[in-house]
Amino acid sequence: MSMKRFLDAIRAVFADDRMDIQRRREENEPLRKAGIRMLVCLAVLLIGFAVCTIVHGNYISLYYRTGYKTFSDEHGYGMAGEPLDLTENDLDIVFEPDGIAVLKGMSVMNGIARFDIAQAGTGEVTCSVKVGGTIYTEYLTGGKLCIYRPGRLVFPGWQSAMVAGSLFCCFAALILFLEYRRLIGEKLFSYTSIYMLGLTVFFSVVAFGTLILLIMLILDPTAYDFGKILEWSRLMMLYFTGLTAPGIAVFSIALCISNIQLIRKEGFRTVNLLGIILSVVLVIGMFGGVIVYDFLIADYQMSYVALSVYYSIYSFMVCLLIGVFVIFGRVRRHEPAFDKGYIIILGCKIKDDGSLYPLIRGRVDRALEFARKQEEAGGPSPIFIPSGGKGDDEPMSEADAMAEYMISQGIARERIFPENKSVRTKENMRFSKDIADVQCPGAEGAFSTTNYHVFRSGVIANAEGMDIDGMGAPTKWYFWPNALIREFIGLLVDDVREVAAVMLLITAVSASASMIL
Repeated sequence: MSMKRFLDAIRAVFADDRMDIQRRREENEPLRKAGIRMLVCLAVLLIGFAVCTIVHGNYISLYYRTGYKTFSDEHGYGMAGEPLDLTENDLDIVFEPDGIAVLKGMSVMNGIARFDIAQAGTGEVTCSVKVGGTIYTEYLTGGKLCIYRPGRLVFPGWQSAMVAGSLFCCFAALILFLEYRRLIGEKLFSYTSIYMLGLTVFFSVVAFGTLILLIMLILDPTAYDFGKILEWSRLMMLYFTGLTAPGIAVFSIALCISNIQLIRKEGFRTVNLLGIILSVVLVIGMFGGVIVYDFLIADYQMSYVALSVYYSIYSFMVCLLIGVFVIFGRVRRHEPAFDKGYIIILGCKIKDDGSLYPLIRGRVDRALEFARKQEEAGGPSPIFIPSGGKGDDEPMSEADAMAEYMISQGIARERIFPENKSVRTKENMRFSKDIADVQCPGAEGAFSTTNYHVFRSGVIANAEGMDIDGMGAPTKWYFWPNALIREFIGLLVDDVREVAAVMLLITAVSASASMIL
């Protein structure tokens, strides 16, 4: 199969339920509102960061562990000797060359000396500690506006930048989670819910990593220099990829097994290959960063920039996949409220004699079971709208076949209003809505389909302007993974501009943070 034919086949899978531009804007409105709140939060933190930088002026704080005598030789830094009980009188700091930095204050507490330094000039400066009259070149940590290690510039205000960045990620995760909780209660069948949950996971991972780093810096400010901070920050998503790798590997294997079983049972179709294709992409993606790094290893800086960007984007896509997985789990357990005035039953292929295959019979039985429970709970007796036209290889319309089955199950004919013109899910919803508006205007409604098809059907119903709930009938296990992947790709197709914008933002932030070092 040529690449063009393959892409055309993928587009055809989602051609049925692509939202128009206006509907997509309405669908993504909660996400835009969350984005505005996040931008306001970021602006406040940036103002705070700027104020901290102005207040601190040209002052910095460098730290030195006084517990052991330190030395420097051709092998680098080291520690030797007995523990030293040092005070401010035993310590001093030497700057080379003079005229660039000046000591403004010093304190010793819990074995850590703090040197408060002000900028006196411009240029590179090496800070050395004088202990009892002997100078030890020391790898001091922290600071801004001077160079504390030859050739390494300390970024102005990195301490407040770390705090501001960590707070922003925490606030962003909280804002997105609260908006997700609100949205999921109002509209379960929404790509925006998946997108918002995926972003919540992504920002939570970043916030967790930065908080751990801040705690380590508070516990021991001498243990981490600016270089290590950036190293941790830019490789954070690599660590996340490593932690999720076992789950991704198991998930990929399960996808391949389910797709092979699906092809065996349902026949070969392009859509039935989605799971296998994504499995290959996920597995290659886990090791793709190593390939990128090896390819660019000659350029040390660019190799780390590429590694940071690559795993940040890969982690973002994994977070979106987690969002799809969680939402699918909620949909599978979902039970509509017992206040429905009508139930739409989505059709699928029937037998040559007009009887129902187990798949479509399960959809009808699920609707009948729900109606019975609703009546027992004191709710209204709903009407039924079986929906489905006649295929070229079918003896009658799917709607009429379902109607005959319901009558055989004791449902009165006057409660059944077949819709027998539709050939796609979009038409199922659109034409059934026209019937419902006539037979029970203003009533709450629900639809019944197979459980792996509930989310997609709900998204299509939303695209048609229907405020409707859904329920799913159980089916074979091998349908589920492929349906999950279908929705993941559907998310990328419908929200391609939003996904692209976030990926560009992640790329810019990751690349900028990596290039600072």
